[in-house]
Amino acid sequence: MTELYLNTNQTARILRSKPNETIVLKFMGVVLVEDYKFAMELLLKLAKEYQYHRIIFDLSDAESTPAIGRAWFITQYGPRAYRELGKKLTVCMLLSQRSAFQNKASELVARSMQALKMNINISFTDDMDNALDWCAKAD
Repeated sequence: MTELYLNTNQTARILRSKPNETIVLKFMGVVLVEDYKFAMELLLKLAKEYQYHRIIFDLSDAESTPAIGRAWFITQYGPRAYRELGKKLTVCMLLSQRSAFQNKASELVARSMQALKMNINISFTDDMDNALDWCAKAD
């Protein structure tokens, strides 16, 4: 995978898997709301630039993501990203190894997007190889 971005706090990293046509957003440690939002916006920009519709949210090393960021994701960012990426999304979430609460919050965000009638393929795993394989086969 090729690293496209790492923020100065080293809590958000964006990677590209060219063979799988997948973009990965990895959160690490305690993520601040401004870092969360910036990384999400950059992810959308890069996904459109590369014309990728497979996204992996890697939370395996995340201690927490901001509640206000998750609310923004559900109410504003998610619906806009869905529209801008052509309504064909495959999303896999790597669950946190550090926080059961973070996992429940992430699952709630994913289920909320589906409840908003967005046709998104969503899966959860704890292994990057499984996530990449699932994304490739889910189309």
